[in-house]
This record gives sequence, C-alpha cells and structure tokens, in this order.
Amino acid sequence: MKKQIIAFTLALLLFGLSGCSGKEETVSVDLTEVRSAMISAQGTNEAYLLETDALKDLYGIDAEDVQQSASYATMAGTFPDEIVLVQAVDEKAAERVKTCLETRLEEVKVQSQTYDPENYEAAQACSVTVDGTYVALILSPQQESLQSVYGGFFAHAPN
Repeated sequence: MKKQIIAFTLALLLFGLSGCSGKEETVSVDLTEVRSAMISAQGTNEAYLLETDALKDLYGIDAEDVQQSASYATMAGTFPDEIVLVQAVDEKAAERVKTCLETRLEEVKVQSQTYDPENYEAAQACSVTVDGTYVALILSPQQESLQSVYGGFFAHAPN
C-alpha cells in the first residue's frame, strides 16, 4: 500500500511539474482579424487586400515561407500605407521574411528622403517587428496607432 501511495504521489508531482516547465507557449493569432481591426482603426474603405501570392512580386517573400498572411495597401495621400502581416512557417523563415520587409522599408526611406521631408519623417518612424514567427511591416503615417492595434492582438492572444 505504501508503494502505491508513493507511486501515486510521484505521478501527481510529475504531472504538476510538467505544467510549470517555464517554456514560452506558442501564441496563435488570426492575421485576417488583425488586418480587419487595423483597416477599421484607419477608417478607410480604400484598402487593397494583398494575399500571400502577391508577396513574392511586391516584397520578395516566398510563399513557402508563409503559414498565413493578411496584408493591405492604401493609395490615399502622398504616403500610401503598406501593412504586411505574415506568420512564417518557422523561425528561419521569419528571418527571411524580416529581411525582405526591412529591404522594402529602406527603399521607402530612400525614396521619401528625396521626395518630401514630411514623408521621410513618417518613414523614419516605421519599422519591421518580429514576435516569434510573426513578422509585420507597418508603413504608415499612422504607424504608432496601427502598431498599438497589432500589439494588442499579441498581448491578449490565447495560447
């Protein structure tokens, strides 16, 4: 009887400790929901949705690197918005996606520097962010508010 109690206690202890391993749990975010929230926050009805197959031609992102994407562009104003949201298939793919998006951001910075100081300042505030396998380019004069919308999905994401 003592052996059974000890075995049972050890089993409970091991089971309980497995839930406290300290490993970071994977976040799951539906990027189409994020895109919808960002479009709504901008108050635009002129968003051109970009699907995964368009990312190769526009940004150099291979479809094989993409688990899901939800991107869009607007053509309003002198500084059009480009919002690229990608979940890569793994961390190596996320690095490749990040490199492609950083290249695009640098192109926009160079173009805007010679075009318009106000656009250049807006481009300087934009960035590529990485959260695990999620990579985002938020290229917009409203970058700060859109980044807040994007970040909100990761702060409250179910595990």
